[in-house]
Amino acid sequence: MKQIFYFCVFFILLNNNVFTQKNFFLKKVVYFDQNIHNYFNSKKYLSSKHSKFLDNYGKIYIYPIVLFCEMKLNKNQKLLLNPLILTISTTYVLKYATRRERPNKKNKMSFPSGHTSGSFVSAWILNNHHGLNIGLPSLIIATFVGLQRVESNNHWISDVIVGAIIGSIYGMKKNN
Repeated sequence: MKQIFYFCVFFILLNNNVFTQKNFFLKKVVYFDQNIHNYFNSKKYLSSKHSKFLDNYGKIYIYPIVLFCEMKLNKNQKLLLNPLILTISTTYVLKYATRRERPNKKNKMSFPSGHTSGSFVSAWILNNHHGLNIGLPSLIIATFVGLQRVESNNHWISDVIVGAIIGSIYGMKKNN
């Protein structure tokens, strides 16, 4: 928990137009993001049908699945709600703190990817409570959700990577 707090403070302190500053590290991140963005825009790996499914999965499909599994199989729902709430809260604090513009220029809520963080925390919750038979396919789908966010021009790859890290940190923590 302390690590996440320090992570959030770090990004808030860097908020002064964090992604346009002229220091070496951020230039490399922007360069990397731009190269990956150009690569995904030159090729389309997902059909529109698959892209739409993955978009909805990261936005709405995964949450009822996780809630149903937990309510049906787990009598202590506090185990579920804590990581989900913390992940969503951390994601939105960072979105408002950094105000990074999306590749499609729709708004300045790009960093980090909420679809990805939500998908990863849900996948890890399912993995922790129900094993690899459910967890591994969920983690694979969460990875594809992140890739879909880049391919659909909604996020930079660094947004997706940090979203996956946030979701994984909260989701991997077992609350026994």
